[in-house]
Amino acid sequence: MKTLRDLQLLSIVDSSKEYRSIEQSYGMELSLYLFDMICMSQKNIAFQSAAMQLGLRTGAHAKAAFEKGAKILVNCKDLGIYALKSNEKTMWVRPLLQFDENERFMLDPVNFETHEVPDPVTKKTEDLLLSKFSQHHRPLNLDFLNKINAIPFKLDVDIFFNFVGENMPITYNKVTSDYIDKDIYFEWKYDSRGRSYSTGYALNVQGNKTVRSILSLKNKQVIKDIEPLYIAMANARGFDDWTWKRRIKWAEKQPIEHSFTIPKGTKYPERYAKAMRAMLDYQDGIPSGYVMELDATASGIQIMAAISGCMKTGKEVNLVDPKSRKDVYKTLAREMTRQVKHKITRDECKYPGMTHYYNSIATPKEVFDTEELKAFYKCLDGKLPGAELCMKKLNHYWNPAAKYHTWTLPDKHVAFVRTMTSKESKYTYDDVTVNYMYYVNEGNKTSFRSLVPNIIHSIDGYIARQMILRATFELVHVHDCFLFHPNYFEEVKHLYREILAELVTDYNLNHIIQSLTGKWPNIPIDTKLQGYILKSEYAIS
Repeated sequence: MKTLRDLQLLSIVDSSKEYRSIEQSYGMELSLYLFDMICMSQKNIAFQSAAMQLGLRTGAHAKAAFEKGAKILVNCKDLGIYALKSNEKTMWVRPLLQFDENERFMLDPVNFETHEVPDPVTKKTEDLLLSKFSQHHRPLNLDFLNKINAIPFKLDVDIFFNFVGENMPITYNKVTSDYIDKDIYFEWKYDSRGRSYSTGYALNVQGNKTVRSILSLKNKQVIKDIEPLYIAMANARGFDDWTWKRRIKWAEKQPIEHSFTIPKGTKYPERYAKAMRAMLDYQDGIPSGYVMELDATASGIQIMAAISGCMKTGKEVNLVDPKSRKDVYKTLAREMTRQVKHKITRDECKYPGMTHYYNSIATPKEVFDTEELKAFYKCLDGKLPGAELCMKKLNHYWNPAAKYHTWTLPDKHVAFVRTMTSKESKYTYDDVTVNYMYYVNEGNKTSFRSLVPNIIHSIDGYIARQMILRATFELVHVHDCFLFHPNYFEEVKHLYREILAELVTDYNLNHIIQSLTGKWPNIPIDTKLQGYILKSEYAIS
């Protein structure tokens, strides 16, 4: 079945003798894919990558996929579409055909969605999952998809014309200008763990900060309270680790006027400008589609604190003690700085600190030198015992013989994660030998590290689904970041606390392990943490 992208591509290449030559040998679908992948990108592609992608498209898997794809590339190399180039170490595919910018623009991935309200989803599991390796026929939460798919957006023309961030899609300006007067809907899909993603590219509510700043809610409301806007402005400035009171006090001192100046050093200028415009709308009583954002603070560690019932861990990630706004990665950076006697920044600590509790050994080694690495582990030792307990317990239940692991979330959505084992092989062409990697669905002992992050991410996906489903207003998410109209600031905070607190008693380590194995492990859980979470102020900030 031809997609919109196929039809548009076919209209461009249909008269090409090169395309016709490939189509006669390999059929329309594979021929279109080859043209799309190589010719339209206008970039060199590693031979290994191109061969594997083509081979997978034929329906082959693993090593057979690479071999089929490589054969196609070699067979078609003399048709004038591309050239195979190599040096002593590698080989690549260089496109030869040239297409003008308008033709290439037509093929931007935005065509995967029409920006019209998607049809209600029913039971087409294969259409609701992101990749072929995610495919399964276990239950998925369809109510979430239908609710979030139906939220309409509009372009924020002012932000669109005045802010262009780095790393923007090449067709950003043309794509977005085509939607200035249209309602915009996004179609959401799941990965194998149950995390949800909005489809799209140049327009995507889960895009970078600039891309999603050009989107506003279609359904406007008069803003009832200015304090959430003060908080949004302070967050845009880069002060999201301050207390609510301090953020509000700072923002109150900023002049609210049409000819405003964005303060030097503002972290997200487009979001600052957007918050200022919302304040002007508030003053004038004008309905606004302004979207503000709140992020969970260290959500992975928060989830680990909740499912282990650990008060000490909860205190470090804003689940205990509502009077302060903590930043576990900033605290780690300060403690490491004292150890090594030179400055360690929060940014240096964040990714190693987060991935450490996902079983990563490589990431901390990549970031820190020997002395810093020693300080890193010393500072973390005993600091977050709930996260350590989660790692220890969940690692134990990795089944090295299993081809997949599956567990069920409280909303009956099933996470189904295949065990993919990486293997290496060699391919020789024209006296050049290249290494390539392929994956086989088979059990192994070495992938045990993946179980913890997959389970925590599945719970992160569950929290997002519940946030959207329980909200009586329009709410979308970028994983642990939630986007909504400022009138619902308090409701969003309440919903997040409520759902996270439920994990302590309703979906803790015992429930997870029982779902994995069928047996109740009887791990002691301190349920007092639940009450503290419900009273917390900065679980989401």
